[in-house]
Amino acid sequence: MKKLNYYEILGVEKNASIDEIKQAYRKKAFECHPDHGGTVTEMQIVNEAWEILSDPHARVVYDREQTNPNDQEAQRENRQNRARAQQKAAEYPKSWEAFEKYLNNLLNDIRNAEYQTEYVTLKGIRIGLPTSSNSYSAQLFMGVGGVLGLIFMLFLFGFFAPGSLFITVASGFAIAGAWVGYFLHKILKNEL
Repeated sequence: MKKLNYYEILGVEKNASIDEIKQAYRKKAFECHPDHGGTVTEMQIVNEAWEILSDPHARVVYDREQTNPNDQEAQRENRQNRARAQQKAAEYPKSWEAFEKYLNNLLNDIRNAEYQTEYVTLKGIRIGLPTSSNSYSAQLFMGVGGVLGLIFMLFLFGFFAPGSLFITVASGFAIAGAWVGYFLHKILKNEL
């Protein structure tokens, strides 16, 4: 099966800004939505392209795989990203009015994010934790980032650290991952 070229699907260049991708997506979604003469399959493919290209990390991985098809790590991560994108793409609202409302709510959720830093003391060290209000997507980015940081730590070190050291190292990686999610969401907000 031929791999989809998400840039071609949305009709944008590889170096397109997030704003250009957003505009192309809205136009393509309007054309491909079943209420406007498109098909469910066309709409799902357009949504899949949007899910990958609108996520800064997924887009980097996708571009890396396109540039170097032999990069096994990029292929593995891109397969996971595509599976998530395909699942989300199939969940779009079926009427155009509901779809437009869904899209506007999602964009407003990203735009309305307010970022803060909360401080905690861990082993006598004051550490800043990223937080957000008014945005479920920001909280999701930070939560997923924290979980991915923890998974990354387990991948690197496994369970070899002694009890209290393991908790400290795991907490550090989870916090670092949450900060990565924070910055990715902030980049996405700034591009919208």
